[in-house]
Amino acid sequence: MGLKGNLQSIPLWEILQTISIGKKTGRLEIDNGSKRAEIFIDNGKIVNVRSGFIEGYDALLGIVLWNKGDFVFYPEEKTSQKLLNLDPLEVLINVSVYIDLINYLGDFILLPVRVDGLALEEEVISSAFDGILKVRDVILNSPLGEYRSLEIIKKLIKEKKLIFPEEDSRVFLLYTFWRRWRYLLKEGNKIGVNERNLRKVIKDFISGMQEELSFIIEDITSSDNVSWHYFYRNIVKFPESKIEVFFREAFEVLNKQIKMPSDRKKLEQFSILLGEKGDNIYVSVNRNLDTNELIVSLFFNGERSLKQVFHYSLLDKTETQSIIVDLITNKYLIDVSEDKKLDLIHSFYIFWRRFLREMKEKGLDNELIEIYRKYIDSSILDIRLMFSHVIEGYVPNFAYFDKEKEKYSEEEIAEFIKGGIDLIFNEMKKKIGETDLKLLLQKVLEEIKILNPRNVEKYAMVV
Repeated sequence: MGLKGNLQSIPLWEILQTISIGKKTGRLEIDNGSKRAEIFIDNGKIVNVRSGFIEGYDALLGIVLWNKGDFVFYPEEKTSQKLLNLDPLEVLINVSVYIDLINYLGDFILLPVRVDGLALEEEVISSAFDGILKVRDVILNSPLGEYRSLEIIKKLIKEKKLIFPEEDSRVFLLYTFWRRWRYLLKEGNKIGVNERNLRKVIKDFISGMQEELSFIIEDITSSDNVSWHYFYRNIVKFPESKIEVFFREAFEVLNKQIKMPSDRKKLEQFSILLGEKGDNIYVSVNRNLDTNELIVSLFFNGERSLKQVFHYSLLDKTETQSIIVDLITNKYLIDVSEDKKLDLIHSFYIFWRRFLREMKEKGLDNELIEIYRKYIDSSILDIRLMFSHVIEGYVPNFAYFDKEKEKYSEEEIAEFIKGGIDLIFNEMKKKIGETDLKLLLQKVLEEIKILNPRNVEKYAMVV
């Protein structure tokens, strides 16, 4: 028996490069607990890969997405089926985009809100999203293979058949209520919640509601299995303001059932925090949280200040304060003003969203996206991958940005941002004229200044 270990300690590509440089021949076996894969090497080249029913290049693309598993290399074991002849380093370059995408999307939860016209494979993937499983969970456990599953997820997100809960405020309120309800049923006894009383007060609440909305709470509290496309189809019929009032009342019913002692020290900490940094933007840099921490963290969308999140939160105010203090103490929430690199990325995100909105009003949003996509595609720098997710319209993943930014200097990030904005300015002034473009950019910069005044000068340099 030869080389062995686990992927948490030694990344797959480091293993393959070691084998390749030594021009080894043999079989690399990997077991991640739910799947087993084999990579056959002949004189340092990958000649075949098997993972479940998937074989060849697609199997290899799937395995590179694994981030855990035990491996063993068996020297001199060969295969009679040589389907490939690949240098591991070349493959790494080719699959870096897929690795980056799973790193970005992996910890997100998606909801299947449209099931019309789904092909069989798409139905398999869509139905796996139950409101709890994350993208990485679905991909790594899919019978279709990791690579094929990731491609389907990309397609369904683009077609808005899978959406992020944060994408639509009505869906977001529905989703957070459902998560809160499930938590109270499973863990409520630990905080003084009696299930019988909980169900009774909800039933009383439903009986006093308008009939057109009562079905939402009635259905979501009566079954463990949620048909997200059914709720989506019905909930989007109502204006956002009406749904918000409705769910605030529903949350208030749940909050009154919770008997949690207040932590005076945490309340004092929060009071000081709110006074000193209430207007600052905090972002979540950890998506692996318990239910209540997750609910609160989702309100920190990169555009709300600490003060706004506190006032907007649907949880009890005392509980919200305690959770926010814990999240900040554990560095799961960070103030973007205290990290120059993240500050730059955040400001570009705000700039892009505002500028894209203005271009959409002029019917030039698709052209703007194409201009920036060409800028990204023309770059040979790895930093391009980080900014590619902004233009794809995904919900911002600041946990991903916080990790990836460590690969680059502040100057590299600022230079890449400025290069993209320079190109946008030069190309878009051909479409609407320099004077109108400057006025439009100034409007956008004023909005950025309200949210994040520290970096306005970096973008104003372009105008």
